[in-house]
Amino acid sequence: MQDLAKYQDCHRELVEMIGDLQSFLTPEMLSFPPNMRLARQLLCDLLEKVEQHLVDEDCGLYPALFVHRDPKIKGIAWAFMSSERPLRSDFGKYRRKWLRNCRFQLTEAFLRETSELFQMLSERIAREEQILFPKLVALGFFYEQRCA
Repeated sequence: MQDLAKYQDCHRELVEMIGDLQSFLTPEMLSFPPNMRLARQLLCDLLEKVEQHLVDEDCGLYPALFVHRDPKIKGIAWAFMSSERPLRSDFGKYRRKWLRNCRFQLTEAFLRETSELFQMLSERIAREEQILFPKLVALGFFYEQRCA
């Protein structure tokens, strides 16, 4: 059995970071150099946290799901892992395009693509929280759910 709380805690932290950045990444806020420096750092921190979360899932969650004796759990794992590929691809492209060395140019395209990335991340987190985790709890994969 796995501990659900660590994944939920990470999701809450990611959602909070996204919310903070969404309110901060505006032309008005970023017109001040100190705000721009802070935005760069916050955005890079978020991307590092997302990458670490993906690694944690790849190493700690999905392998256990793929070898589980219950075929339902294996099927759920394959479905979620497959649906994650486009997010990973878009995430990598975004990072290479906009955040080389944690630098970005404040443009409409940057703001639009950042908003799209935040939307994709938020949707993925919501799917895991609302679909994946409850199914795994119901099938007995996770310890009792700590948070609603």
